[in-house]
Amino acid sequence: MALSESRLAHLFKEETGIPLKSYIVLYALQKAYDVVFDGGSITKAAMTAGFDTPAHLAYTNKKMTGMSASGILKDSEFLKVSIDSL
Repeated sequence: MALSESRLAHLFKEETGIPLKSYIVLYALQKAYDVVFDGGSITKAAMTAGFDTPAHLAYTNKKMTGMSASGILKDSEFLKVSIDSL
């Protein structure tokens, strides 16, 4: 792209209103949710979405959504509607 990382991040935020790193994390969470919604385990979801460990997925999920990893399964209908509307 012939842009530095910082310039790309700046332009991304300017255009979308959210930081690039936040978008990347949300995208990874969405990939993890897709695996869980298809019947996969939290471990499989973490590995598929690029998290280092299931604990990393759980921590990131809690930080971004305020919900525990087990809450993904419990509240999956709510999340499916929320994610599908993105």
